[in-house]
Amino acid sequence: LVSMVQTFLGNHGILIISTLGVKQRAVIMTLLYRKALRLSNESRQTSSVGQIVNLMSNDANRFPEFSMFVIRIWMVPIYLLIALSQLFSLLGAPALAGVVVLVMGGWINAQVMKRLHKLRTTQLSATDDRVMQTNEAILGIRIVKMNCWEEPIEKRIDEYGRRHCC
Repeated sequence: LVSMVQTFLGNHGILIISTLGVKQRAVIMTLLYRKALRLSNESRQTSSVGQIVNLMSNDANRFPEFSMFVIRIWMVPIYLLIALSQLFSLLGAPALAGVVVLVMGGWINAQVMKRLHKLRTTQLSATDDRVMQTNEAILGIRIVKMNCWEEPIEKRIDEYGRRHCC
């Protein structure tokens, strides 16, 4: 019965938090879109279309992820305390081996996450370059068509993709 109530309340809480995160994402994307439409020519020179698209697609997606993270900030320590207290009551001192493994796993996870953060930063930079090159091609499509530059432009965009891909 306790497990069933926990599952029901936990999943309902996750649904509420997920819905809130999606609503936040929609509001942020709407605000970014409105701001992009009102940008002056001077501002457009300092911010590329790639940066704006990244803000809308990548950064706005972090709000639902953050909403799920917030709920775990207070849940995980409680679960850990309960699990560790039960482990110590069952095993006693040998339970320290489990705690050591848990701490080592946390340290390894932190190192992996640092590496993934660096890779993600590199990937976003590459995405900016590709979107900017694609946007230039789209904006200049008349000139490209008049001068038969389709293949060189396509090769240029593909080169950006190959250069920055994994």
